[in-house]
Amino acid sequence: MPTVIDATVVNQAYDTSGNGGRKLVRLSNGWLVAVVFGSNTIYFYKSTDNGTTWVQLTSAPYTTTSAYLSIVSLGTRIYLLASGGGTTTVANFATFDATTVGATFTWGTNVDSGQTAMGAVSLAINSAGTELHAAWASKNSTYPNSFNIRYAKGTINADGSVTWGAVEQVSTINTSGYNCSNPSIVFANGYPFIFADIFNPTTAHYGIIVFTTKYTTKDVSFTSSWGNKFVYDSNSNTYTQSSPSACVAPNGRIWVAWHGTDATDTGATNIRVAYSDDGGTTWSAMTKLTSGNTYAQVYASITVNRNNEVFVLWHGFDASNSYNDIRMIKYSSGSWGSISIIANGTTAHKAHASTLIDTTLDFSTPLFIYQDNQGSKVGFYGTWVVTTISVTPGYIGQKTSTDKSNILSYSITTDGTMSTITEKINGTTIATRTNPTSGQNFTVSLSQAQWDAIKYGNAHTLTIEMNGDTWTYTFDKRLNANDDILSAVKGAQDLQTHLNAIKAQLGAAIRAKGGTVNDTDTWSAFVSAIGALGLTSSKRWARGTKSSEMSTPYLNVSGLSFKPSLVIAKEVGTVSDTIGFYIYADKTKVFPNSTSSIASRVYSASSSPLVMNTTMYDNGFSLHVYATNSFHEWIAFE
Repeated sequence: MPTVIDATVVNQAYDTSGNGGRKLVRLSNGWLVAVVFGSNTIYFYKSTDNGTTWVQLTSAPYTTTSAYLSIVSLGTRIYLLASGGGTTTVANFATFDATTVGATFTWGTNVDSGQTAMGAVSLAINSAGTELHAAWASKNSTYPNSFNIRYAKGTINADGSVTWGAVEQVSTINTSGYNCSNPSIVFANGYPFIFADIFNPTTAHYGIIVFTTKYTTKDVSFTSSWGNKFVYDSNSNTYTQSSPSACVAPNGRIWVAWHGTDATDTGATNIRVAYSDDGGTTWSAMTKLTSGNTYAQVYASITVNRNNEVFVLWHGFDASNSYNDIRMIKYSSGSWGSISIIANGTTAHKAHASTLIDTTLDFSTPLFIYQDNQGSKVGFYGTWVVTTISVTPGYIGQKTSTDKSNILSYSITTDGTMSTITEKINGTTIATRTNPTSGQNFTVSLSQAQWDAIKYGNAHTLTIEMNGDTWTYTFDKRLNANDDILSAVKGAQDLQTHLNAIKAQLGAAIRAKGGTVNDTDTWSAFVSAIGALGLTSSKRWARGTKSSEMSTPYLNVSGLSFKPSLVIAKEVGTVSDTIGFYIYADKTKVFPNSTSSIASRVYSASSSPLVMNTTMYDNGFSLHVYATNSFHEWIAFE
């Protein structure tokens, strides 16, 4: 079990601040990689021995006085989102394979540009490893007086590169002194959730707010299609709330921690936490993890292990109110434990812990880096279990009856405790190994009955499970040239079952495109149905009527069976001297009133302030229309 206490990542007290964006990742090959900022440079460091020793991996100049950084990883590839603190106009992006990168890395396509100031950044990846979700705070010419949250989704291509979608303006404050900032983004249940701190200009309340496209309601009436809710509202313009850090536990609970003041502790910030057990629909009452009105506790970094135990780290002043310590508290079995000091500041500050997010790990002290101004370094801590299997998960080939006694040979090695090993094929247990020892060799062997229960065909799944770890393999079952006639008959029957399943999938796809076919029809009927699609079928469309919502002029429609590419809407009521007619497609709008011709009301993406507030979803759209609380007829085309 690796136990690393204050290893040196680099002998410089480089910046690790920005608790909403992670600075430490663990690659599929077991490497640990950290990112820090110092001396107008972004540095990456790696450890190949579980955090004991570190060397520089790569770097790149970044000519700002401060920088916000956030990284995630997929396999051995690293993705970086960066911005200069308050000075640059760009959300920078870079990606590289850690095993092949050179001494310097190069920047890719910027996620955003043309801002007048940049704040903190946060980056998340979905569990399938197909999407990046990026959030950042910035000012721009449309909202020059306030920091606001912006968002973009990136599609991860087969070669690891990323194609970024359009940037969305999530919040729309424009009042000097009021900001929505310090985002922390997570991806849960198919939706991005962006946590941020905010001063509500309408109610004058400080709070922690969460934005997501899952919500259809808004606690704050921003003119964007993103719904929002207060996770915590201080109900006061005095009690500040700041710097959220969020994570998602294996059991689905969404956690967020931050620091703030209240009526009891008005002079010093304290660490707070809340959670959601229903996918972000509702939020628990805030729990105050620290208390006291003298010594500030700030910049929480929250993480969770595979056992759903939650850890919050932060830095706070010691009893002398002179130096910061790194402190930790753990949530386990439904309650919070006591606070412990991990790194004690005695002559200078220990600051800005950034924890690793990896819910496959069993750790008792989170893996984290921090800025050590006392030791003039970046430090690393962690205590966790390392468990490996001898055969890399993945496809293990075609198997015939001669292979049934040796589907897979493997051994499991761990520095933790071994427990019962369970072998399953297609979810059915085929063997258990009790009282195994670390490094012991095993062979997955099937009886004739177990072999016969597996259908001939592709993509059968073998899983090896132990202590919460699961290793997954796939294989194809094939006839052997020497198999008997009964096996050949079974193979033909299994093939027919497999083909019928394929027909059902194909039939559903044909019907979704407007074709007509039954799952039991002949293959020739399927061929005819597919041919007819090319001759008679057209893209899907839908129409309806709806009023614009709330006090903002938005037409929000959901529940469609397709993603629209073109929407036409006609305003038909409530505004006596205005008849609006709107077209949205390819970032061009036409929306004349009764006194204007269509030709004089065409707005391009660069000249219309409303284009960025219109969004096409997989099952609907949100269209910024001309008049408030008006009634519309609409038609949408695929």
